[in-house]
This record gives sequence, structure tokens and C-alpha cells, in this order.
Amino acid sequence: MAMERSRSHTMDLNPANTLRRRQPATTLRVIVDSAEGLRKSDLISYPDPFVTVACGEQLSTCKPVKKTLNPRWNETFTFQVFPDSVLDVRVYNWRKYDSSKKKGFLGKVLVTVSTVLSNATAVYSKAYTLTAMDGVEEMGTIHMSFEILHRTHNHRVSDIHPHMVT
Repeated sequence: MAMERSRSHTMDLNPANTLRRRQPATTLRVIVDSAEGLRKSDLISYPDPFVTVACGEQLSTCKPVKKTLNPRWNETFTFQVFPDSVLDVRVYNWRKYDSSKKKGFLGKVLVTVSTVLSNATAVYSKAYTLTAMDGVEEMGTIHMSFEILHRTHNHRVSDIHPHMVT
């Protein structure tokens, strides 16, 4: 019989995190449609762009599209989200990608889920400007769509952060 390791438990006293655990998550469908105006990361050839979408510990990746600055993915992913969640969307060049050295980066955007939840009555589509790592230099545009599949509570940002009521 294998011995079970003892686990130390820590208590999270942050009221926002405590409230988050009590609230059911919303199921959000994320559709990565396309990008346009990506910059070449190589002087000679065009990139093979692919997209990663991360939300907390959840990560999804689009397949690379060969040699283009205007890729079309039309790939769909599902995430469990809360109003204060953020989707971290990044575009990379498949041929140059090396996550440990931060190579192959073509652009990023952070999508606040509270904005999506407040706008998504059916399908919410939007074009986002991709930026460089510094968040300033524009690197192209990515087109995404969102659909709420299951909303268990009419979330508001103030549900999680009462001091943010406007």
C-alpha cells in the first residue's frame, strides 16, 4: 500500500478569491478567426503564424498557417471564465518559436472577460490590435468572436471587486 503524502493547506484570505470559488464559472466559446497585417519576423520569408490563448491555467493553441501575414484559423476553444479573468492571446511564428528564449513572437493582446460578458448577447465579434511585448508598438490585428455557452450568474465586476462599482 502506497503511503499518502501529507499536504500543507494554506488559507487564502483574499475576499475576491473566496467569492470567486463560490461563484460558478461561465463557459465561454472563443473563436480565433483571423489576423491581418502581421509583421515579418524574417527578412527573407513570411512567417507561419499560430495563436495561443491562455486563461489562468487553461491553454489552447491554433494550428500554424504557412507563409502568410494574413492568416485564417477559424479555430474554436472553450474556457471556464470569471468576470475578472483575462484572455492572454499571443501570435507566434511556428518556424522561429522557442518559448524559453521568447523567439518567434509576432504580437499579443489581453482581452478582459468582463467586457466580453457585458457585450455578448449572442455572438460578440471584435478586431483587436496586436502589440509588441512592450504593449505599445502595433504589430497587426487579430479578429476574434465570443459566445457565452453557459452563464450561471449575471456577473458584474462589482460582484468580485465591490470597491470597483462605478
